Amino acid sequence: MGVRQEYRPTQSKPPSMAENETIKRQAEEIEKLRLEVALLKGQSSSTTTIVKTEEYERKFLVNPAYYDTIKSEAHSHYSKVQTYFELTPNPFVSEIRVSKRSDKDYGSLVIKTTLIGTHRTEWHILHTPAKETLELMALSPHRVAKNCYLIKVDGVEWKGDFFTNENAGLVIAEVEFADSESMTAFTNSHKLPHWVRREVTDEPRYYNSNLARAPWIAACLDQDDDRQEGVVSRWIRSKFH
Repeated sequence: MGVRQEYRPTQSKPPSMAENETIKRQAEEIEKLRLEVALLKGQSSSTTTIVKTEEYERKFLVNPAYYDTIKSEAHSHYSKVQTYFELTPNPFVSEIRVSKRSDKDYGSLVIKTTLIGTHRTEWHILHTPAKETLELMALSPHRVAKNCYLIKVDGVEWKGDFFTNENAGLVIAEVEFADSESMTAFTNSHKLPHWVRREVTDEPRYYNSNLARAPWIAACLDQDDDRQEGVVSRWIRSKFH
């Protein structure tokens, strides 16, 4: 299957009145959640550390023949567990996630807004103590676990997510960008790694939040293009636990 190196994000343009109103409402919803989190943590709102970031990324399935190559050439790695919480219908907030990395002694809570144009805004509530993080994570059955390998290719940092448990055998490589211009520049000037299989940036079933609720192994049995990969994944399952 060919890889869409010609992928292009929607061209940036001034937000419309409706988009401006959506952005305003998103900010209001985030502020409400921020204050709720501060109360849960027993802190004043002024002491709750929140970092706002913009999400621009491309995601790719990896050729199973190169799984060991990525692991051996990675300059660092860590394991990570992410849990997701159900939301009441809300057109402005799409996701609330609590995560814990093996190489950090604290966790983080992330709130994502709904998609506007080609990206979403993320709000990171940082340095949640490990004990509180684990208590929060225990409240949700929706989770994904993965081993993350960081590898540089032609000066670009890639992350290979080797999923475990119910998603064992699935490997997704992603590359993140500071803005849409950086993503376009990458597309125009960088050749994709030889271990890329196909792009899944626009396929919701490969989003972590959806993998937490509908594990990949079960879902891929109904997809002709992924049946062979599902067989391979079961064969190598033990390698990633």
